[in-house]
Amino acid sequence: MGTVLTYRNDGDKPFCEIALDDGDRVQLHLDAAGLVIERQALDKRPAEVLFKGDADTVTDICMALIGQTPATRKTALDVLSSVVTQLPSAEDVRAAFTAAARAF
Repeated sequence: MGTVLTYRNDGDKPFCEIALDDGDRVQLHLDAAGLVIERQALDKRPAEVLFKGDADTVTDICMALIGQTPATRKTALDVLSSVVTQLPSAEDVRAAFTAAARAF
C-alpha cells in the first residue's frame, strides 16, 4: 500500500504526494478545473502527467468510488488519495484513472 507523504486539503487547491510500492512518487492536484495526477521525476526520468480530468469527470469518478451516498464528509482529495495509495505503480494509476474517465 502506498504512503501519503504530503497532504494539504485546505483552501482552493488541495494537494497530496504519495509514495507508491514500486518507488514511484505521484502528486494529486485539485482545483476548480479538475484533477492532475503527475509522476515526479526520478533519476533521469522526467516528471510526467499520468491523468488530467475536468471537474465533472472527477466528480463522477469520486461519486462512483463512494457509492453516491457518502456517510461522512469526505472530500475529493480524501477519495482520490485513498484510491491512489492502493495502486502499486504510476502506470497503474494512469491506467485506473484513464479507464474510469472513459466510463463517463
